[in-house]
Amino acid sequence: MAIVSRKAFRLVAALAGGLIRRWYKELPQDERGLFLALYRKHKNIILAVVASLFSLLVVFYASHIERTPVTGRLRFITVTHAQLEKIAGFELEQHLALHSRHLLPDRDRRVVMVRRALAKLISGNKDFPHINDHEWKVLVVDDHTVSNAFVLPTGHIFFFTGMLDTLENEEQLGIVLSHEMAHALLGHGLENMSYTKFLDWIQIVVLAAIWTILPSDGIAFVTTWFYNLCQQTVLDLPFSRKLEIEADAVGLQIAAKACFDVRESYAYWIGMHVNEKASEQKPTPSIFSTHPDHGDRAERLKSLIDSAVELRTLCNCPPLDLRKDPIKRADSMKIHMHQQLALQGKV
Repeated sequence: MAIVSRKAFRLVAALAGGLIRRWYKELPQDERGLFLALYRKHKNIILAVVASLFSLLVVFYASHIERTPVTGRLRFITVTHAQLEKIAGFELEQHLALHSRHLLPDRDRRVVMVRRALAKLISGNKDFPHINDHEWKVLVVDDHTVSNAFVLPTGHIFFFTGMLDTLENEEQLGIVLSHEMAHALLGHGLENMSYTKFLDWIQIVVLAAIWTILPSDGIAFVTTWFYNLCQQTVLDLPFSRKLEIEADAVGLQIAAKACFDVRESYAYWIGMHVNEKASEQKPTPSIFSTHPDHGDRAERLKSLIDSAVELRTLCNCPPLDLRKDPIKRADSMKIHMHQQLALQGKV
């Protein structure tokens, strides 16, 4: 109800702002002068109240800063774990109702494979902070048109068969699953809800100001559209990409401790990058995407592989097969892609 009400308040703020503007414009000139005189007379008090409210906002924000598990990154949190559990439970029910007809049975080989990889990840990370606080379960949705996997704060991971189609082997499956686990273990759901809640209230104030101050509904409408675009481009999407990058880095550690071949992380994202370039569909520019560019993601993970291999060794994992290097395989794939693009005149 709180989430829905905040969305409704934005509409109310815009409507109220528009009504106040029209009411003020219809006032006789002498009455408008009275308002201006009152403002000039009490200007210092008004500014002091505004400054006090802003200071309270800053104090509220600063008092709700905490550190992210594992990475130690500072973040803003206002949603409690109890609130998150209720919302996550509701969200789980919604997804189960939506996908129930397409969930693969437990005996299906694909379900067995995914759950085997998840069990390996949990077994190798028993000492990982908060790993026992989640009810880890994988649900495989039979939909080859969706190349996606996502995790709920409860620990339920929805894995679409379209995502399985993008994987070359079970090592890459472990990489993708560890990324989803990282989202839950780092409390990204908690952080995302807190961030959205904070911006919603700020947007209510901004919309009220836009629709009150600007001279017409048309100008206010265009300004509102521009404000939403700026918020999405400058705040929302970079925030989402930041969480994805963090989940990639921590997910690689989770995969390493479970003895997966962490080199496959680079190979997987290079494969996704090559497939994207080969397709005729123009990719979304990274600045307008919730996720980092596939190629950038691959290179970022490549820079972390050496440390992940060292962690894997410290966990007494079997040595990696140096004769079959996924990094070399991926680089060959990338070189071939550039050659093909050059022949087609697309480079």
